[in-house]
Amino acid sequence: ALNVLLLAALFVPMERLWPLRAGQSTFRPAWTTDTLYFLTSHLFVQVTTFLILAPAQAAFTALEGQPWRAAIAGLPLIVQFFAVVLCADFAEYGIHRAFHAIPVLWRFHAIHHSSLDMDWLAGSRLHILDVVVTRAVVVFPLFALACDERVVAAYLVFVSFHAVFIHANVRFDL
Repeated sequence: ALNVLLLAALFVPMERLWPLRAGQSTFRPAWTTDTLYFLTSHLFVQVTTFLILAPAQAAFTALEGQPWRAAIAGLPLIVQFFAVVLCADFAEYGIHRAFHAIPVLWRFHAIHHSSLDMDWLAGSRLHILDVVVTRAVVVFPLFALACDERVVAAYLVFVSFHAVFIHANVRFDL
């Protein structure tokens, strides 16, 4: 509940000040549906991410002591962060393309594309299979690389904000 309030406090004013679609109301026709998706899917994304982190970390303890893992773990945190963003983006792109290209996966992913009006809530329309598979594909490589847990946590905060922002009804003219 705190998550939805924080995001609303941030994105609703942004959407009112810098709207991409000026005529779109904050309380558009499907806002209640998207709020329910947010409360189930978006918050479940957070829970499943942390549930996936534990098995991912355990699965890669067998790789402990590998010189390449020690080299990555020894990099400055900021370098690890950008490496995590790059690695995660490649994984995210690959699994996202698969959800679009493979008909059985598209049936689960189509929910995400079902909103007729885009705003900060609309991107939360997700099927749980889509959430779990995507998070697993993205998070497992990060632990295989031995990235610092603080870096992975910072990435998860960054990507959560970014995912909401890219669906928001916001346009910045520079």
